[in-house]
Amino acid sequence: MGYVVITYDEQAFTTAHEIARELEIAGYFTWYRWRDGCGGASLVGQCERRIAEASAVIPIISKSLASGDWLAGDIERARKCGKEFIVVLRGLTRERLRRIRPEWTEAFASCPVVSISATGVRAAMPRLIAALGSLGIEPLRSFELPPGLADLVNRYRLPAVVDVFEAMYDYHIARMMPYEASVKLKAIPLEYNGNIVVVAMSDPSRADEVFATYFSDSYGIEPVLATEEAIDEAIERVHKAYDTSVTEPLETDNGDLRNEDPDQEWQRRNSG
Repeated sequence: MGYVVITYDEQAFTTAHEIARELEIAGYFTWYRWRDGCGGASLVGQCERRIAEASAVIPIISKSLASGDWLAGDIERARKCGKEFIVVLRGLTRERLRRIRPEWTEAFASCPVVSISATGVRAAMPRLIAALGSLGIEPLRSFELPPGLADLVNRYRLPAVVDVFEAMYDYHIARMMPYEASVKLKAIPLEYNGNIVVVAMSDPSRADEVFATYFSDSYGIEPVLATEEAIDEAIERVHKAYDTSVTEPLETDNGDLRNEDPDQEWQRRNSG
């Protein structure tokens, strides 16, 4: 599977979130534990599987790295698997990293290093994407966005889906929002993914309104962009074309079921 695992310490969560979004805009698949991992004792096993399957691992290392137990564990797992690293440094230099964590010197000896400066994540992305290319890791998705959708991506810096219905994995999740609410807010849930619900929206500035009204505090919302037309079509297909009393899983046009086991679903969705 050609995708990238992002690992980080607690202080670098926002950076990990931004990098994941920018990579997905560029066509890469990403995995990081807060968004994609299910909590509990199984989280270590999930991290191990994702790292073993990944094309590369991106550790985000900041000045707080001394307390990053998860980060250190993921780096060691990736090293044992022989994974390629692209190190992202946040607020420290490579020389300081050698002094603070000399045990990582061998693992990072020949890997690309990208520093994030005060200009932020987006300014560093060309270097990060070039580093992936230098390792032979290319985007798994390549599609031309319609002009209106491309404009939304440039405005909000969020990933986008062209065909909302085809991006859906379980119609029960899609109907977490009532029909009238989906129509009003131009939003429809696509999938439950670890700790979040992925919601297609044409106006992500309304994500807080969607969350406050229709989801419990146990979930977060990860908006992805779609045109109003694509969302309207998906709403009609989910809410009108299927009787509300039917409990059978929704099928795609080619007969695939939408309510797979979450782990199998994730692997299928991100398979190259």
